[in-house]
Amino acid sequence: TVVTDGPNFKKKIEILETQKHKLDSGFGYLEVKAFVVKPKWRVKLIMKRKMDILIANNQLKGEAFLDEIDGKNPLFIATIATTETGKIPGLSAAGANPDFTDFTPPADAELLLLGKCKSIQGVPITPDGIPTPALITLSALRLADIPVVIANAGVKVKPQVPYIELGGNSGRDIRTGDSVDNVEEVIERAKTAGEQLAKTSDYLVIGESIPGGT
Repeated sequence: TVVTDGPNFKKKIEILETQKHKLDSGFGYLEVKAFVVKPKWRVKLIMKRKMDILIANNQLKGEAFLDEIDGKNPLFIATIATTETGKIPGLSAAGANPDFTDFTPPADAELLLLGKCKSIQGVPITPDGIPTPALITLSALRLADIPVVIANAGVKVKPQVPYIELGGNSGRDIRTGDSVDNVEEVIERAKTAGEQLAKTSDYLVIGESIPGGT
């Protein structure tokens, strides 16, 4: 029985039928075939959970990937950069206002390594006041005890934590047609850094904090 709780509802879910249940190294594996949402209606579905991860769409590839990394030790690389493109009104929500986006990547980097920001007070927020998703990343990394490396691909405001310098500059507005300098050189440096970092762990997990870059 699972109780779900949200801002507008609270419902009791009873699992009616499961196909598999296996415990391995503390991780659960559960396939739910049917459940009831009380007191309203019955819902049928097939949902797979493995290593506490829900698999959607391509189930076979998802399971194969999780099997491949099961029991291995990752290294998380957070790539940070800024661009003038991110300051185009309405394009990025990675800051209380467009000019603040210069501070979001270094603040996110500091949050991941220190648990707090040094470049700004508090944490980065969206124009609507929603805090940075780096808080979720921080929680996951600490829960799984995964080490973190920051890679600077080109920021205006340098983070006040150690980082790998890839030699990139902050990008200009993409509408100019000439927004990034020495692209090939930065890519080659990133490849070199990645090859060396890959020798320190079983696999790499790469994330980014680049307003307007997604």
